[in-house]
Amino acid sequence: MVNVKFPRKEQAPSLHPEDAILLEQCGAIGSVTNNKRLFSQRAIASISSSSVASPNVDTDPHAELLPDQRQSREHLEYLGYESDTARTLWRRWSDWQDDPDDIGLEPPDLEEVVVCAMDSKEDNALSLSDDWHAVMTSWGINEELQAKIMNPEFEAVRLTEGAKHWVMLAMKGREKRLDDIYARSRNRFGRWLKRRVEKPFSAEAYTPEDVNETEDREDIVKLGTDEDGNIVRQHDDDGNIVRQHDDDAKHSNEQQMPLLKTGWTALWKPLVNYLCKESHYLYCFPACTHSDFRGIGGGYPPLYLFASKDLATTYARYMASLIGGGSSGARLLRIDVPAYLVESLHPFHLEFDAEYEDSPDTALFKQVVHASRSGRRWPANLAAHEKWPLLIGNVCKSDERAVAQLARWQDVSKEHLVEHEGAEWDDDKEGFEGGREFAIQYAFSGEETIDRLVAEGEVFLETFGDD
Repeated sequence: MVNVKFPRKEQAPSLHPEDAILLEQCGAIGSVTNNKRLFSQRAIASISSSSVASPNVDTDPHAELLPDQRQSREHLEYLGYESDTARTLWRRWSDWQDDPDDIGLEPPDLEEVVVCAMDSKEDNALSLSDDWHAVMTSWGINEELQAKIMNPEFEAVRLTEGAKHWVMLAMKGREKRLDDIYARSRNRFGRWLKRRVEKPFSAEAYTPEDVNETEDREDIVKLGTDEDGNIVRQHDDDGNIVRQHDDDAKHSNEQQMPLLKTGWTALWKPLVNYLCKESHYLYCFPACTHSDFRGIGGGYPPLYLFASKDLATTYARYMASLIGGGSSGARLLRIDVPAYLVESLHPFHLEFDAEYEDSPDTALFKQVVHASRSGRRWPANLAAHEKWPLLIGNVCKSDERAVAQLARWQDVSKEHLVEHEGAEWDDDKEGFEGGREFAIQYAFSGEETIDRLVAEGEVFLETFGDD
């Protein structure tokens, strides 16, 4: 056998070199120390603000350490590994590239090594009674990522999945965010270079014009579909993107979004920008609580959408907090669904009745969720429901024990349901009063069903937050 030696995968900078020099000169980023540098998106953005005299990365409490070079040990630490584990993974990856006995297998990218390392973990933390910190420490996850995953503000969201899910989401998101940071860096320097060519005697330092990313932003864009069913932006006759508001508008996103039509229902999916491709927003990772009704729709993965915007926002905020970059890194996918479409799918309501826990409907819900979360086949008496194109039911989470850990389906209780702030009608006050209610999700299954949803509904993207 002829040995094949593949070229070594070279390190690449996290920032465009010339951009880094200009940013450091104006105090928006720190200098490189121990192969890391202090990075502040807020300080960079402040260059374009007339209200701020000069940006300073040292005074930004949200500044973060960025690896100076990707494909490095510091890169692994940025993703969420503590230093010893990062050093071990880095050494193994480097040794593979330098192995003189290479038999023709191309070394994987560092990102692939990270994913394989996490996929191989057999243990997991799922419930309140599990020691999440101990499990993540055994994986070599650093304290910074552990603290973000365990943030008590998002406990209910965290408990809808296990530790492995959130760690992998964070690492994949951080990897893609590095791609985004470099792309912004390259574009920023490109604008500076263009200005200097067109106006040779203009300022040598960055100006607000160079840093302004308005042309790159897409706050709220109405989406349509192409002939293959992929979601695409809608354009006017001149080829311009159809926006729902002006980028410089100062009023809230909620005011800028189109009003919901009478007889339509708004459904929501939380997204993280760095994990989504434009034409596949419906299917991008993660699919929220993707195991509550596992098995419906045959082999086609169901699409889960929340009925509550507030709950979807909480999910998006949590995911964005794990990845970094502020809440501006999160989006909401809003799908307005006409009543006739829902009715034509003959939805099967699978909801937990907290007042009558012994009711047949509640028993059915318990059986389905227990089988799905445990990875079991649905019981024979439920087989007919596996082919329903639309299930409407509650959102589940773990309690002292996860649903998957329960020995009997009868042990599923209302403590395993996600609650959120709702609104209840008060007869005495003749108005709505805030209250807690169980979260509801719509699970659409089958390729034909989802194609109809996109074709007959209306799909919008919404960003929120300015950090």
